[in-house]
Amino acid sequence: MSQALPNHDIVKKYLSKSGTVRVSCVIAQQLIAELQNVHPNMSPVASVAMGRATLSACLLASQAKNGKTGLHFQGNGPIGELFVEASFEGSVRGYIANPQFDLALKDGKIDVSSAIGVGLLNVVRTLPYQKQPFNGTVIIKTGEIGSDIAWYLQQSHQIPSVVALGEHINEYGLLTAAGGLIIELMPGHTEQEIKTLEENVKNAKELSKILVDGGGEQEILEEFLKGIELMEIEHEHELSYSCTCTQEKVERSILFLSENDIQELLARENGAEVTCEFCSKQYSVDKSRLTELLEEVRKNALH
Repeated sequence: MSQALPNHDIVKKYLSKSGTVRVSCVIAQQLIAELQNVHPNMSPVASVAMGRATLSACLLASQAKNGKTGLHFQGNGPIGELFVEASFEGSVRGYIANPQFDLALKDGKIDVSSAIGVGLLNVVRTLPYQKQPFNGTVIIKTGEIGSDIAWYLQQSHQIPSVVALGEHINEYGLLTAAGGLIIELMPGHTEQEIKTLEENVKNAKELSKILVDGGGEQEILEEFLKGIELMEIEHEHELSYSCTCTQEKVERSILFLSENDIQELLARENGAEVTCEFCSKQYSVDKSRLTELLEEVRKNALH
């Protein structure tokens, strides 16, 4: 029986009663809708790649204890670099270098692997009390994103895991449903727990099929965690697309330019015009303000 979807997207967190299996699960229809509104010109393959990366970042961030998790796919595929950042509190932002590039279907499916290509996955985790973020880099193993996240967890954290991601895309190339699950085996897990999970994963429906059939978190858990008793862990943070760009940050970035670069901006009729790659918001810095920033750059150069 399918469950009613909530009025907002929340990552659900669980721990097995044995304390050795950790689970995060999410249905993110509204977040995906926000994502497509912010990046309206994404091709179907770019939408699926961005959707999967967004789900993965949200699931990982829910376990990060008040920090942020960034996923940076640096592949040689045609969609270029893909970056998504999510916080423990549920804020999300992301960009893709070539969002309009599309690929033909492969065996009737959207070919995310070829779109991402070969390269590196860099995972950046920051915590409020840390001076330096934790960086973990692995090769992009498949480009399917879910298996790449599982590979990262195994290589960088020695955590055996299952990462299942699914989506449904309509005839107009828009994502209408998206969901994901991460299962992590913690220290002390038993061989029986491994066997149970392996059997469940082997026999589980594709997550995309569960979503299309109207299933929610409960149906996903029943498929992948049958035979493992779970306790829900409170995590009442709503997911939402939220960019951190501001006029101040734009002007601060101009201070890192050379005098010649700022002079070139001054030569333009309208001064500097900047578009945020995360949210497409446009900013303007007029000639008067550019002149002030140029003077500040010159003063800093003297010191």
